[in-house]
Amino acid sequence: MIILMITIRIIKGKLQTHRKDADYWLYSVSVAEAITLDAGGYFSADPFAGLASLVSYNETLETSIKNVKLKVLGCGAAKRAAKADVKSTLDDAKDYVNKLARGRQDVADEIITSALMIVILPRVSNKKPLSLKQGKASGEIVMVSTAAIVDKKRVNASYVHEVSYTIEGPKIWAPLCSSPDATTKKKGMPIKVRTFIRRKTITKKTDEGPWTNTEEITLD
Repeated sequence: MIILMITIRIIKGKLQTHRKDADYWLYSVSVAEAITLDAGGYFSADPFAGLASLVSYNETLETSIKNVKLKVLGCGAAKRAAKADVKSTLDDAKDYVNKLARGRQDVADEIITSALMIVILPRVSNKKPLSLKQGKASGEIVMVSTAAIVDKKRVNASYVHEVSYTIEGPKIWAPLCSSPDATTKKKGMPIKVRTFIRRKTITKKTDEGPWTNTEEITLD
């Protein structure tokens, strides 16, 4: 089965960045508290499995930071180990929050911010499966398609185009051209005429994709 290469981007979150150990510890403590208190009611139904570990690692990191200030022997290595444990569990918390957000994109931003994480907004792509534009020559059309995808992989395919000049009523379609390239040029098209194009893809294994939406152009 062929699908068009259209990427659905989801809202997800990332952790805040803190360079100072004390600030990093405080942020981790705040994340743990936010998930525990669950003010928005998003975390209780599917609790974070690593919450108890995060709380424990935060306590260990706090002690390690204090020991560094007191210059306790071996405290530097202990602090680095404690911070690594906190980081790993915070990453797990991020994955947990993003999993919840993926399942509820309508309130994804609220889920993410309630865990004191930063919302990463998806970039919106306006690329259409088929786009038409005027070529360099009179009566030349350039048809640009998105790639054919099978099992999430880009594959070679024939891009089959049909044309119609029907203005009213059901379109009467006629073969226009077939090309192995996603960008196809066709010369000798009528000018000053409303022209309608649609396209489908066919792979070497004869997997056939659906027709795109009809696109319109009037060539010079």
